[in-house]
Amino acid sequence: MTKPIRENVYWEFPGGTLPTELIDLTIKRSEDKKRIEGEIASEETKDKAVRSVTMVHLDEFDPICLTLYGLTNKANDSVWKYVLSGPSQFELLFYKEGDHYDGHQDTMYFDNGMCRKLSVVALLNDEFEGGKFYIQYDFHKDNRLYIDMKKGSVVVFPPYTLH
Repeated sequence: MTKPIRENVYWEFPGGTLPTELIDLTIKRSEDKKRIEGEIASEETKDKAVRSVTMVHLDEFDPICLTLYGLTNKANDSVWKYVLSGPSQFELLFYKEGDHYDGHQDTMYFDNGMCRKLSVVALLNDEFEGGKFYIQYDFHKDNRLYIDMKKGSVVVFPPYTLH
């Protein structure tokens, strides 16, 4: 079952939405790719105070990316009704103990003139402590909505939303 939360703030697909076989395939395929330090908006100097994580870029035609784009379309059709032109900028993030990604908004505009209209986060494992995902719908920390994500959960939200 999917559900909109707080009107247009985000849409959640619960744990188990992404099949274990797809998650395992994604992780296996990522093992052959080079991990790089996470960057923020193509920064030249990595600011580990904000983002301490390694990542692998995924092709938008990777099976998990196509699945996430399909789920994003479903959420979009139900809530925002934006005209979407296709998926882009998929990253698989790897967190070691102590790694983090502080609250931020996603890049909205790209060099090619395209505009990101929605962001999507999926949890591929839940064998860790901490790392709670939240949506903050204004600039008051008291207004954080913590989402209890489980393995296979997917959350779709506008990129200007602090998370």
